[in-house]
Order: sequence, then C-alpha cells, then structure tokens
Amino acid sequence: MATKPSTVNEWIKQALRAEPPRSKSLIVTVFGDAIAPNSDGLWLSELINLLKPFHINERLVRTSSFRLIEEG
Repeated sequence: MATKPSTVNEWIKQALRAEPPRSKSLIVTVFGDAIAPNSDGLWLSELINLLKPFHINERLVRTSSFRLIEEG
C-alpha cells in the first residue's frame, strides 16, 4: 500500500510515478487548455521547456506536436 504524501509536491511526484502522463494528452492540456486561450501562442522550444518537468523529452514533444497539427 502506498504511503500518504505529506506535501503537494510529494503527491504530484507519486501521481506521476503511478500513472505517467501521455505526451499528446498533456500537450493538448498545457497548450490547448491553458496557453492558447490566454496568448497568441508560443515557440515550440518554450513548450519543450514547459514539459521537461513531466519527463517528456524534446523528440516526443516535437513528434506529438507535429501529429496534433496534422490532425488540425
């Protein structure tokens, strides 16, 4: 049985270990739900940097972004 996390940071780390985010879903959430409605956009390198803490590497961000663009 997992121990109960004592801080929000510990809870986030535990949740990410238990169920790592899917890159495509996370990109849609970060860009589509949080950034796009509130800005004119961002550079791909900025999105790559935003997703680093989630252990989503540059290649995966680029590939997922390209596929999302292709899907419209």
